[in-house]
Amino acid sequence: MSPGPSLRNTQAVRCREHPRPGVVTVLALALALLAPAGPSWAHEYPVKGFKVIHPWCDEAPKGTAERVVSLRIVEVAAEDRLIAASTPVAESMELRRVDAQAAGVALRRGEDLSLDASTAHFVLRGVNTDLRFGQEYPLTLVFERAGEVPAALIVGEH
Repeated sequence: MSPGPSLRNTQAVRCREHPRPGVVTVLALALALLAPAGPSWAHEYPVKGFKVIHPWCDEAPKGTAERVVSLRIVEVAAEDRLIAASTPVAESMELRRVDAQAAGVALRRGEDLSLDASTAHFVLRGVNTDLRFGQEYPLTLVFERAGEVPAALIVGEH
């Protein structure tokens, strides 16, 4: 009767059954862990004193008279005022405020700000191209102190 496999032989068999991950596997896992958590990360625009989050609008065919543009401004550490915006996909952008007497929209330290149809917001006037879901278009936001902030207008609510 021959003795059973030695401990050394058993370990060798196990290593062949479950090989170590290769360099490519390890690198792919590392890149996956370092990748952005979601699409909103790519649509954040840090500015000294605050961060603009995901400017977006609904789909619209060319010739649409008006389309609301929504966005958020968070982590406000420095007071400023959002005073204008522009994009090549519309004849103009109009800032509509709850308080028609105010010039722009105030950013107050420690307060997040949401611009949407129920609050102050921008309106694209005279859409001059088809705005299709998932597409991005150039957008420039203008702040009193921070100046011009280049961003992207994303079509489709997020």
